[in-house]
Amino acid sequence: MRGTEDLPLAGKVVVVTRPRATADSLVRGIERLGGSVLRCPAIRIVFREPREITDLCGDPDSYRWIVFTSANAVRSLR
Repeated sequence: MRGTEDLPLAGKVVVVTRPRATADSLVRGIERLGGSVLRCPAIRIVFREPREITDLCGDPDSYRWIVFTSANAVRSLR
């Protein structure tokens, strides 16, 4: 059996800035590789009402392209 000191992240502390609800799988992966995790959520996901999005951006159907920067942005527009 391999000791934890042989793992790639042994002795490393990784700061995870994702919101708690989306960080769990990343945290487990870091820990499996021997790292310690410091959770420090740096953003908060706030979903808006469709009317708020339309007021800010106009009708989504009027755009030729819409580029999403995260899965949360996709869920928000949906």
